[in-house]
Order: sequence, then structure tokens, then C-alpha cells
Amino acid sequence: GGPGSPYGRRTVDDYLRAPFPWYGLDEAFTGPRRLMQVGTAADGAVEHGSIGHGDEPSVRNEHVAGDEQDAKEKFAVVVTVA
Repeated sequence: GGPGSPYGRRTVDDYLRAPFPWYGLDEAFTGPRRLMQVGTAADGAVEHGSIGHGDEPSVRNEHVAGDEQDAKEKFAVVVTVA
């Protein structure tokens, strides 16, 4: 589902159609971000969506019990609801 795929293009279009500002797109966070999921109403109106911040999450988290500083992945999701 990258930017060149039909799914990636639909996601970008959905984000651009939203009638509200997205949280997490300001200059406060300077690391990598990615568009994740957009929720729409039955009429197609964008109602909510999420943006990922930080490392690309993997299926297998390599962090095991221990200090948080040992975590291999740093990732957060910012959700915006209209």
C-alpha cells in the first residue's frame, strides 16, 4: 500500500478531503510520519483517521522485558476525530 499503489493514492486523497485539520502534522515532531487509516461515513465523508509517528512498526517487536531504553522500536499513532 505505498504511495504508488491504488490503496496508497486513495489514502492520500481521503486525507486531503477531510474537512478538519489533522493532529500531528505540525513542526513539533520532526521524525518520520506515515498516513495510516481513514474512516468515512456511509456518504463518504471523512470522519476520522490516524497518522503514525516514528519507526515503521514490525510484526515482531524485539523488545523484551527490561528498561524502556532497550526498546528497538519507537512508534506512536495520532488519531484525529472530526
